[in-house]
Amino acid sequence: MALIQCKLGPGERTVGSDTYAFRVDEHGRAVAEVQNLAHQICFLSVEHYLIAPELANAPASEPQAVLDPDGAPPSPLAPPQPTATPVAPARRGKRRQG
Repeated sequence: MALIQCKLGPGERTVGSDTYAFRVDEHGRAVAEVQNLAHQICFLSVEHYLIAPELANAPASEPQAVLDPDGAPPSPLAPPQPTATPVAPARRGKRRQG
């Protein structure tokens, strides 16, 4: 048996003649137990499904902010700086004959 997680959220999905109910678990994930190996392969062949990672039985907590080593919040990223000289757009129109 595999616990499959659906990244799209809760709902019912049918594979073959079986319908699987993806319900929110104590960790906030939409999961369903899938025993049929062929159905597991079908779900896992789609990018929206994965084998749910095993987590401790503690309830999900709020995400924690990442702090710098000195305890300060991270500074925002600076916008990327151009690395090459900008190129002028191509001119449209008649070509000069030389």
